[in-house]
Amino acid sequence: MTRLAGLGMGLDEFAFETEIIAALTEHGGYTAGEPVNFDPVRGIDTAELVAFIGATQVEEWNTLVALHGGGQGIAQRAFCDRLAKQLDSRGTVDVLRRGVVDLGVTIQLAYFRPAHGLTPALVQRYNANRLTVTRQLAYESGSHKTVDLALFVNGLPVATAELKNLLTGQTVEHAKAQYRTQRDPGNLTLARRAVVHFAVDTEQVAMTTRLAGVTTRFLPFNRGRTAVRAIAPTLPGTVQTTCGVRCGRGTTGWTCCTGSSPPSRPPRGRRPSER
Repeated sequence: MTRLAGLGMGLDEFAFETEIIAALTEHGGYTAGEPVNFDPVRGIDTAELVAFIGATQVEEWNTLVALHGGGQGIAQRAFCDRLAKQLDSRGTVDVLRRGVVDLGVTIQLAYFRPAHGLTPALVQRYNANRLTVTRQLAYESGSHKTVDLALFVNGLPVATAELKNLLTGQTVEHAKAQYRTQRDPGNLTLARRAVVHFAVDTEQVAMTTRLAGVTTRFLPFNRGRTAVRAIAPTLPGTVQTTCGVRCGRGTTGWTCCTGSSPPSRPPRGRRPSER
């Protein structure tokens, strides 16, 4: 967030979104996704999915098209249905790792970085992965609800983010509250597609891998300028415990964020967690 802090951003979340997308597309290897390409019923960006398969697995795809009767549209719809069922039963990570078998044909959904660059074909396939960032993603069928940002790998949503701009008086805590109270933890895209959700403001980031309504638990994901800020940022109304972790218990030395009595100094190699 250091890059953003020094910029003269506008006084709204849209400006914050724009800066993040610019950073990802200019320096992170992403391209901007189109919200209209996302199918909330299946939880897939079908355009990006088809483009990836077409660029990396032409022979396998042509075989699958023939098995589905020879029509591209029919094969695409059938494969997307098959993929959605596999995502539901196996999860996004496993599908990305192992691909999907449809009518005996294995279609890979991602290619991971090869151990070395001695095999050009493997490097080429890895470079063919399509990373996209989509703003204001309508994640729920029949609804106008959106998440500020969604990150995709070859058409599969892997992360979402709710953004807050400090210049509007809102912080990462408001983003957390939005996830806890305004995002359905049973929604297909949020619960069974995206692997992680980020609450973000211009100074801090928190993450969760599971939405559970008001009991959703976030952990710090900061990479601040100092170790203390990166691990345990100061929040309004918090106090410093003797272990060095800032907890909102109202009394210095009450407990660590882990729920235990504070030791004389922080345990080495451990990151404090947030209730």
